[in-house]
Amino acid sequence: MIQLFVTVKSIGKRKAALTRLPIELLHKPRTLRELIEALVEWNVQGLMERQQAQSIFPFLNEQEVRERADNGKVGFGAIYHEGKPNLATAIDTAILAYTDDLYRVFINDEEIKLLDESLSLKGDDEITLIRLTMLAGSYW
Repeated sequence: MIQLFVTVKSIGKRKAALTRLPIELLHKPRTLRELIEALVEWNVQGLMERQQAQSIFPFLNEQEVRERADNGKVGFGAIYHEGKPNLATAIDTAILAYTDDLYRVFINDEEIKLLDESLSLKGDDEITLIRLTMLAGSYW
């Protein structure tokens, strides 16, 4: 088992705060592809756990309302995707998004560019995912 820390940032988001999540993976990824697969698997597992733990009558106490208001959104954390997630499809989508340059991956401030490049991850490594934003508008 290896513990890593993952930070996700979206370019263009107004909220400047970044959340640093500790993630424990069962196996140490040897390539960027394996790292992406492991992160997707971790996310899918978390989604399935939240789906099972969802309350019939959700409520927020005053402190939770204040904390969520400070973050810019007050909501009940509703999960709108009721179906069971397909892990293989999710992994394929994440790999395709990476090859389409929709996000970048940095390990300890060094960008990893090749999917099958060998990684030497150590416990407590910092992984940063930066989602790139597509520009919208018309081209005259």
